[in-house]
Amino acid sequence: MKLIKNFQEFNLNEGLLRSYPIEDIMAYVNRKGIEEEYYRGGSDEFKLDIVVKYHGVYNQLVNTIINMFGWYAYGYYEDFEGRTTDKEMVDTMIEDVDWGVGEAIKDGAEEDYGICTLIFKPRKLHKVEEIPSKLYTLIDNSQLNKVKEKGLFPKKTKYSTYETRIIFVSDISKMEDIMDKDYYEYEFDEPVIVSIDVSLIDVEVFKDKEIETGYYTTEPVSPRAIKNLGLF
Repeated sequence: MKLIKNFQEFNLNEGLLRSYPIEDIMAYVNRKGIEEEYYRGGSDEFKLDIVVKYHGVYNQLVNTIINMFGWYAYGYYEDFEGRTTDKEMVDTMIEDVDWGVGEAIKDGAEEDYGICTLIFKPRKLHKVEEIPSKLYTLIDNSQLNKVKEKGLFPKKTKYSTYETRIIFVSDISKMEDIMDKDYYEYEFDEPVIVSIDVSLIDVEVFKDKEIETGYYTTEPVSPRAIKNLGLF
């Protein structure tokens, strides 16, 4: 039986399986033309100064560090403000870094003016528990025959930086959370509950941070593991 991997609850690409070494990030940042005085770090932390002179490159830079190199945005600090690690504030800061730099330019900031320093850390995966023997998810009744024949396939969701996933719950009473959170980018016309026999699947399952008893996979699930439990 596969073990669950629990991710740090930060904005990162959960589909990645490892964080690349700091040397790879530094080499990439250097290739983007950032001078060495504006970035630094060690094995467990990378700091990137956001300055006016590099306006226009930061959004791509930050997205690549997170989604290709597998490091998450841990925090940031500004002059006289100290270090901030609040997830919501960090997410807001990295959402559009170049916009913030552009606003400073409008205010007349010189090219060496520093906006803030972003702090990145490597993702840590750790095994926490065995997968429950049964998992449950929702499909639309119109898809039931196809699912019985071909299985479940990951779909686009609104809560992940990774492209597609299948959402499960281990507590069937929490099934409504999948619909309440508007996880998928479509509506269920006639939702059907299906159960997954975990002993019959061979995919990696991860803990989902948005649902209390939630789990997810980014891989297809075989039809032999799926059982129809009826309308929701």
